[in-house]
This record gives sequence, C-alpha cells and structure tokens, in this order.
Amino acid sequence: MASADFPATFAALRDLMLTAAPDQLVVTDQPGDLVLHTRTVDPRTGKPVWFGAVTLRKGYVAYHLCGFRGHRAHHSDLIARGNPR
Repeated sequence: MASADFPATFAALRDLMLTAAPDQLVVTDQPGDLVLHTRTVDPRTGKPVWFGAVTLRKGYVAYHLCGFRGHRAHHSDLIARGNPR
C-alpha cells in the first residue's frame, strides 16, 4: 500500500471503530489519532480501561484493540449483539 492511501485507510478504520463501539469514551479524536476508553473504571488505577486506538504514522496505519479476556461485562455484551468473538 502506498503512503498516499494511508489517510483514506485511517479514515475508514476510524469510522469502523466509532461505529462498532458507540458506547465507548472518545479520549482523543485528532487528525491521525483516535483513542477510545471503556466506561468501566479499573479498580487498581481508578481510571477508565483503555479500549482501542487507530493511528496514522509516516509508514503505516495501526488499529489496536484491547483484549477482553476477563472482562465478562464486555464479553457478554458482544455475545448479546451477535458477535462470535
């Protein structure tokens, strides 16, 4: 993929994350950087749990998601919405 395609790829992945996770907190939404947190507060830190991010860099576009192992509330919600994973 040519770097000229990166902004369009970032835009598509940004829209995908926002559409798939409408109930998450948008922490950062700037050109080239989207960060979401859950509404669940980590009892150890007292801060919302990191959910995922989409970033645009010079040589790549990254899409990161938090693993849900051990987060029963989120796992149950995904199952209820028909998502097998």
